[in-house]
Amino acid sequence: MGIDPGSQCTGYGIVDEIKGELTTVHWGGIRCNPREPFVKRLKTVYKELTQVLKEYQPDAVAVEELFFSKNDQK
Repeated sequence: MGIDPGSQCTGYGIVDEIKGELTTVHWGGIRCNPREPFVKRLKTVYKELTQVLKEYQPDAVAVEELFFSKNDQK
C-alpha cells in the first residue's frame, strides 16, 4: 500500500504482485474540508485509512515524504 499524505486530500493505492506483475487492487482518496481544524482533518484521515487497512490487510505500507511549496505561477 502506498499513501500520498495531505491535509486536504490523502491518496492511497494498493497493488498486488502476481508472477512479477503489479496489479491494482484498490485505490482512493480521502477528502477533508480545508475549513475544519487540522486535528479534525487528521482524525478523518486516520479513521478512513484504518478502515482500508482492516479491509485489505496489506503486507507493507509506504508513505510518501511530505513537502510544502508555494504555487509560484507567473
